[in-house]
Amino acid sequence: MNIHQQRQHITLSVSLNSVVAMREKFGSDLIDLSKLALFAEEAGADEVTCHVQDSTWSRMSADVHHLAQMTIGIFVVEVTPTDPVLSHLLALPKAQICLVSSSTSHAIHGAVDLVGQLSDIQLAIQPVLADGRQVSAVTLPEVAQVQAAAQLALAAVRLDCSRLSELESEEDQRQYLASLSVVVDECVRHGLRVSVGGHLRMQDIASVSRLTEVCCINVDEVVAAQTVWSGWAGAVQEIKAFIVKSRLAVR
Repeated sequence: MNIHQQRQHITLSVSLNSVVAMREKFGSDLIDLSKLALFAEEAGADEVTCHVQDSTWSRMSADVHHLAQMTIGIFVVEVTPTDPVLSHLLALPKAQICLVSSSTSHAIHGAVDLVGQLSDIQLAIQPVLADGRQVSAVTLPEVAQVQAAAQLALAAVRLDCSRLSELESEEDQRQYLASLSVVVDECVRHGLRVSVGGHLRMQDIASVSRLTEVCCINVDEVVAAQTVWSGWAGAVQEIKAFIVKSRLAVR
């Protein structure tokens, strides 16, 4: 792989969580998750993610099974480590599992404290790992959390960089990105695939896309917002082009 190819090698993960929240509010017959996932993939999404929980499994199970069967790329199911629904996910073909905490909003689910919940998570994911599934986790960009992820034999981490969107001064943003770069390097040192997600603005997406060891950007609210102007497929296409352009701008 030459340097041009390496810099371009960044993928887009599209979350359906904002759409699911909207569907829960207005009715399941109005939004077809499978069609949206297909449109997203056709527009350039490399991965589709969706959160499930035991309390909504009866309404979501048919959709999740269909998504697992029809997605062309990677399909990731987000679940809290102690949720009983985790046992149902072993029946899904090819689905990967991403551990998240309880919801911090209607759409984006928060970072798991891998350090504090290490023993409970080890017990919860044991059957998933034994089944040969890849398990990842959303966590804060902290070295200790990365080390815990490696101890748990996770395949990847998604660093929750929501804090970046709260910083207004360029100096604060620069310091945050410098700290984030150290954590990304720690992920690489442990052999963990690194993605970034959270409450991100377009300028935040550009900033984290320039970290060349970041493999994937997960978007949710920003693609939902962009859909108002460009339509669903158009929004995904524009964001995919944006992250690739940001990566290629690295010198």
